[in-house]
Amino acid sequence: RSAPFRELCMGLSQSVPAANEAVVAAVAGGALLLLLLRRRKPAADEPESRAEVAALYIHPVKSCAPVQLDAASLDRLGFVDDRRLMVVSAEPLGGNHSFVTQRQEPRLCLVRAELSAEVVRLSAPGKPLLAVPLRPPHPQSELRVRVWSDTGLRAVDLGEAAAAWLSSFLGADEEPHRRVRLVSCASSSFSRPLDARYAPLALRWAWGGPQVGFADGFPLLLISTASLEALNGSLSAMAEPMPMGRFRPNIVAAGCVPFEEDTWRRIRIGDMVFRVVKGCSRCKITTTDQATGEQGSLVGADGAPEPLSALRAAGRGVGSEVYFGQNLVHEWPLPLLERAARWLRGEPQLPVVCAGDRIEVLERGPPVWDEEAVREAERAEARAEASSAAEEAAAVKEGARFI
Repeated sequence: RSAPFRELCMGLSQSVPAANEAVVAAVAGGALLLLLLRRRKPAADEPESRAEVAALYIHPVKSCAPVQLDAASLDRLGFVDDRRLMVVSAEPLGGNHSFVTQRQEPRLCLVRAELSAEVVRLSAPGKPLLAVPLRPPHPQSELRVRVWSDTGLRAVDLGEAAAAWLSSFLGADEEPHRRVRLVSCASSSFSRPLDARYAPLALRWAWGGPQVGFADGFPLLLISTASLEALNGSLSAMAEPMPMGRFRPNIVAAGCVPFEEDTWRRIRIGDMVFRVVKGCSRCKITTTDQATGEQGSLVGADGAPEPLSALRAAGRGVGSEVYFGQNLVHEWPLPLLERAARWLRGEPQLPVVCAGDRIEVLERGPPVWDEEAVREAERAEARAEASSAAEEAAAVKEGARFI
């Protein structure tokens, strides 16, 4: 009764005519069971989501301008070509070239990267177009690089021309300490496992399971348009509405209520199932105007720059962190039977997510935040309760003097 079941049976029968019918039925039945499990409908007590994909983005060079897509393929590291290139310090510190982002160099947002199979073309205001080979003709030089606490990552150095071009744009001609280099995670020895604190055990231990490229912490980021609208409603009176680009998501969801994505734990979009693993804590990159490179120009009522001030005012703070958006990990690789079914149907082996795809919510649960932020919030709450109890005891003692 299932179209995928019939297609798989026909494909197996045609491709292996001599196969034992029992084996064919067992394989096809297993594939059908897998499809049913992966496409599980929400339980009766779970609200049906009407969310869909409004937009898709990749950021070819970490912290540089995004590229909007109609469809995005996925591989082990997330969306293909997303944050596979990165700007790093020219000089190593502690044996590692450190990642450079808009936190240190806000004008990186003005650098655009156009990718093809062999080259990346870099452009920026006042700079000539530069084509950088992704596979340098000379023997590849590898650097050890750092992204936050992940050190010793093996990256391919993309050469002197890219280093000089980027360094000049960032002002290293006058300030040599700002010299940088451009690297790629295309090294065969590149490996960056998922954060064990948040990634599901089954994915961390899966053979050929998902990893992270040069993204801050997780392969993908999702934000809903409703959440952005709610945030813009909390901005100070003088602030213009923030565009989605301030928050640099990969997947923009529409058709849900504000911050509904915080309650999603497992979702399916297009060909792929995703785990929603943790809220995204936000930093001063969100205070950078992505059109001008100006940073921190608007201050909220609490003296913090916008939109960080508005996020805390909207109750998005946990401890010293504020959160906006959800980090995703894709269930990679696709199960063997599903890959076989795709092969038999002549479909691409890399799964695809498209703009307009429905977001099917498979599981819901309470939001997950950084463990350190939660502990900090718990300690602050305990201190407040202790202080309140002490004040109350002092008031009772003071009142007893007059009885």
